[in-house]
Amino acid sequence: GLMQLCDETAQLRLGIALSEAMTNAIYHGNLELSSELRDADGRNWFDFAQQRTQQSPYRDRKVHVAASLSRDSAKFVIRDEGPGFNPSLLADPLSHANLAKASGRGLLLIHCFLDEVFHNPTGNEITLIKRREPK
Repeated sequence: GLMQLCDETAQLRLGIALSEAMTNAIYHGNLELSSELRDADGRNWFDFAQQRTQQSPYRDRKVHVAASLSRDSAKFVIRDEGPGFNPSLLADPLSHANLAKASGRGLLLIHCFLDEVFHNPTGNEITLIKRREPK
């Protein structure tokens, strides 16, 4: 399991990355809420999210999670049922200009905490890979 793969700090970071990826899948994917709404005023954003959970088609969408563990790595695939987005248009979360923004912070953490991160072409699925740490 994860115990042999990485230490406690790395496990905590992995947990944060998975939480961020799930949050993105729910809010940006299934509920189709844009980051711009969030930057303006957090309260509006959560009110809007609450409304969407009552409306079709948003309320009927699910998040699919697949995990596979081997001796050398852990792989997590998280897919939402939203329309997706063009991953190539995504602002680079690691660029200096984007570090201060509230939006995109989740992706920044995901990229920092994992060894490999990629989206499918539709942009509604993210794959996170954590490799065994050398002893």
